[in-house]
Amino acid sequence: MSNPLSGRLLHLSRFLIAIGVFLLIAVIMGVMADKLVTVFFAMDATSLLSKPAAEFSHKEETALKFYQTMSALSFIVSAWITTKIYNVGFIHFNRLDVKPKWNHLALLPVYLVAMVPLITSILEWNQNWKLPESVAEIFLELEGKSDNLYQVFLSHNTGGSLFFNLFLMALLPAIGEELIFRGILQRVFSDWAENEHIGVILAAILFAVLHFQPFKVVPMIFLAMTLGYMYLYSGSLWVPILFHFLNNATVVLVKYLQDIGLEAPILENDYVFPTLITYLAVVVYVAVHAAHRHTRMKPVPLHD
Repeated sequence: MSNPLSGRLLHLSRFLIAIGVFLLIAVIMGVMADKLVTVFFAMDATSLLSKPAAEFSHKEETALKFYQTMSALSFIVSAWITTKIYNVGFIHFNRLDVKPKWNHLALLPVYLVAMVPLITSILEWNQNWKLPESVAEIFLELEGKSDNLYQVFLSHNTGGSLFFNLFLMALLPAIGEELIFRGILQRVFSDWAENEHIGVILAAILFAVLHFQPFKVVPMIFLAMTLGYMYLYSGSLWVPILFHFLNNATVVLVKYLQDIGLEAPILENDYVFPTLITYLAVVVYVAVHAAHRHTRMKPVPLHD
């Protein structure tokens, strides 16, 4: 008979291994990226990260995108190394060998349409939090750094730059972050707690916290929980990967439409969805979530 305590300690050790490997690889690849930026661009990547977006030259933007690409790849590398330490197959452990069902994929565009007004409303509420001045200053500084990075990446967003931005800001994060947060951590949390819902929630909270965007933390938790349940119900990591890509790509494509001069109220940065639309979005989201749950795949245990 298995010992429940030893089982929990095993899953705790798996969590610590995953986090430790991720931090180690992030540091190593960060140092490598910094050195390569110096060699190829004759620049200091650290100083670029703190430079205002409006002051970037095209060469500096390219250097920073190269640096960010290396950082994004660290998620994929650390996920692969973690599974090797676990002594499990990378593809099978992360359910990358499970072909998504067509009905799970068909629900993704509906999810996306429903979530846009929901995320917008939650974001507005989150940004209106009343916090102590000292805490608010720290949060605003973190938000400013993140927003500045996005402004740099999206300052050139047409032609070839559009496709590279989709690669850097949508495809790489979708694959890397889903491997770490859903493929590994959600599964480990679920087995540790012996509850798949706690696994979804804990992985979602960690996902939001590690993005270091305090005034977006609640919508990020909501998004991450949605991704978590997509993985849970579909049994395939390709489903949350695809939705994560679509979600991030939407931001890039909206900026592209703005850049080419397309005018529409919904494309304006300060657009507010009518209350009725938000209520309808809630109904649609709940209905789609229920449909997704109804067609869920049989869960696979951690030790397989």
